[in-house]
Amino acid sequence: MSGPSQRILVVGATGALGRPLSARLRSDGHLVFGIHRSPEGARVLEGLGCISLPVDVFDERAVAQAIDDARPDFIVHQLTALPKEPSPRAMVKAVAVTNDLRRRTVPLFADHARRTGARLVAL
Repeated sequence: MSGPSQRILVVGATGALGRPLSARLRSDGHLVFGIHRSPEGARVLEGLGCISLPVDVFDERAVAQAIDDARPDFIVHQLTALPKEPSPRAMVKAVAVTNDLRRRTVPLFADHARRTGARLVAL
């Protein structure tokens, strides 16, 4: 890794996108906080060397507290609703649910990123 390590909060850290990203950021020497929703997610993140944060992403107070606790330099929003068993029908539904997740949560994380001075990356 070149340069100083960063404090990075990954939203959706145990998903199809968030898990490999969290692992890579951690292997590059960054301090990674992973937002997840299940006990299994906590085990996965801890196994990657990340700090697990169980947070209801629709609860503004919980989101604010997690961001205040983590004090991230960057917030990376990777929430998806990808199916475990992809099929054309499942993917159509997943796209709709993922769009709704992002529509509802990106503005919340963006507000708190502005409030704390963190940079938001939402793809």
